[in-house]
Parts: sequence; C-alpha cells; structure tokens
Amino acid sequence: MPAVNDNGQVSSQSGDLGYIAKCGLIISIEHMISGEKAQFVGSLTDLKDSYTSDWNAEPVYGRMDPISTFKSTTRQISLNWTILNESVSVGNQNMKQLSKLINFLYPSYTTSPGSNAGTVSAAPLLKLKFTNLISDQSSGAQAGLLGYAGGFVFDPDVNAGWISAKSSNMIAQQINAGLSFTVLHTNKLGWSNGKLRSPLFPYGKRIQDKTSEDASSGKPVIPAVVGATGMDGSTMEIDAAIPQPSEGVAVSDAVKRAQEGRSVEPNDEEKDLQMSIPGDD
Repeated sequence: MPAVNDNGQVSSQSGDLGYIAKCGLIISIEHMISGEKAQFVGSLTDLKDSYTSDWNAEPVYGRMDPISTFKSTTRQISLNWTILNESVSVGNQNMKQLSKLINFLYPSYTTSPGSNAGTVSAAPLLKLKFTNLISDQSSGAQAGLLGYAGGFVFDPDVNAGWISAKSSNMIAQQINAGLSFTVLHTNKLGWSNGKLRSPLFPYGKRIQDKTSEDASSGKPVIPAVVGATGMDGSTMEIDAAIPQPSEGVAVSDAVKRAQEGRSVEPNDEEKDLQMSIPGDD
C-alpha cells in the first residue's frame, strides 16, 4: 500500500499512485496552529458519523410527558483505518505521518524569556477530511471539517510481522489506527422559512424541498397525498409521487384529478369497469 511523502505526493514501490490523491481517497488531518498536514492512504475499516440532539426535559406534576426544550445537536466522528507498509521506505513515510498526527494533539505554548514555564496560547484544533463523507460542503473545494480530536489510537499488529526490526527503527507491516473527532459547526445549519440554510450539508447531496428528480426519466416528480376510495367504499390516503407527463402523452382522468388536487373517486365509466372485473371467487 502506498504512503504520502513529505511533499504530499502519493507513491509506492509499484509506481506513482497520484490518481488516488486526485480521487480524494486520502485521510487528511490538518493542524490549524502550524498548517501542517498528516495524510494517509489507508484501508478504511470503520466509519461512524453520530449526531446527538440534547433536550432539557422538565417533569411536571400530573403531566404524563415532560416539558422539553431543545438545546443543541452535536456531531462526532469515529474513524478507523489500516495502514499496510509494503517496504521500509513506505513504512518510514507512514511512521512520519503518524508521529506528526500524534504531535497535533498537543497545544501551542508561549514561554517567557528566562522561564521554563509555558502558557497555553492555542488549542490543538484540527480539520479532518475524507471524500465527501467528511468535508465542509459549504466550500467549493470541499475543505475539511473543523474540530478537535478526543483521542488517537496507534495499534501495530505484532502478529503480522515487522517490515523493519532494527531496535532504532521498528516498523510493523500492518498498523491499525483510530481517531475520535468532535465537529465544531462553522456553517448555518437548520431551517429558515421552511428552507434549508445549508442545502448541501452534510454529504454534498442537495435536498429538494418541494420537487425531486425521477431517477428513471429525469423529470420532476411532485409528492402528493391523495384520497382514494376502496372497493368497500371506505376512504384511504395514499402517499404517492405523481410524475408529470410529457407533451402529447395521454393521462387518465384519475391521474389528472389527483394532479389538480380533486377527488379521485371513480367516475361512472370507471365504476362500470370495476364491476366488469371478475372477483376472486
């Protein structure tokens, strides 16, 4: 498996694999203090994107349900991947990237002259990026999500063997890595006047409020809830998406009535047709 070198290029023993970078199949962690990046070409083994809504529930005497007030919605990402070192050179590059990432977890300090004590001057904020699944969709270039790491796990698989077994340069052939990440929302989320404030959030797929595209025909589809009369005379509601017909295409009276919001109770001609259909018995 390839590695990302100090110049941000993806390569391996089998040749240049820069197309991986072009496709965005790289796990990228940017350090906001220094601007440095730790990047990995790894086999993703687990990805969890969790959204948690927090409500303040106040129980009231004699009331079955508490009075609940919304507080916030938070987002946490758990990411696990496997790094395979095919050579010592690739292993060295991956170990550099891992060391860089671990150092990203520590803050920046300001030290006074003549003093060994330091004062925290900047928190270790990061930007995490992986394809459209972990990205800031408000940016045209799909930048990383701002946040902070809750922790990082470096887990070399000792049973897989070592690509380098020198006491000063131990490199496992397979390394399992894990990162927990809390997202800090930088965009306007939610709804305003019935419309999304960030229509591409979170995965870059635009949500249509009133119309959508029919996957087969590419024509607009208008969602509708129409009333229908069953064979026993009862009224039922059908949640239907009614395609808009092309020009010159004949449409039944029932479909026309549904599109116009009128009753779809069968007319005399349709009733005669229903009566002519033999029953199950």
